[in-house]
Amino acid sequence: VDMADFTPPNLPNGGNAPMYNDRIIAHEMVHAVMARSTNFVSLPNWFKEGMAEFIHGADERVSLDYHGGAGWATMIAAFNADSVAASAGYSAGYSAVRYLHESIKAAGGLGIIDITTYLTQNPTADLDTAIMFASHGAFANLAGFQTAFQTNGSAFVGAFNFTNGDTGAIGGLDVDGGKALTAKDILLDTGSAYADDKIME
Repeated sequence: VDMADFTPPNLPNGGNAPMYNDRIIAHEMVHAVMARSTNFVSLPNWFKEGMAEFIHGADERVSLDYHGGAGWATMIAAFNADSVAASAGYSAGYSAVRYLHESIKAAGGLGIIDITTYLTQNPTADLDTAIMFASHGAFANLAGFQTAFQTNGSAFVGAFNFTNGDTGAIGGLDVDGGKALTAKDILLDTGSAYADDKIME
């Protein structure tokens, strides 16, 4: 993301910690890609927003909701209602997608990419079908996943590392054992390599 392409650039660093512009843009780009390549309308709201949060990490949001005024009860209520009307719904969605990702990896798969690849290759499929065929046996179907998350989600979120600089993004230290991805370096500025004239060629 070349922040120089955005006017005004919201300096310094394209916004204010922890939500820099590149994180917001990344979130919305996930929606755009999913809407183009999957049966988007069939997907639960928690999955749509959870995927968009997972790309840049949402530990800061989850920490505020889990430990703050919302708490797990409000988060799981939003998940059960498939509501993203408030921050707790976004935190629940992110946590659910992260739980799905780590459960698939534990079952021998690659993680959430197995689900998104299936959805892309089968553009009429819904999340229930994707979990049935692409979770490597971690869950029998969507209902099985929901039951597991309802049962184990509070302890799962409670084990998040909220004290380090990593945001909980896919590929980062906390989720996948990669390098720590902070709010400022999840997406590095690409400079002018993808200027408008290059995109249009």
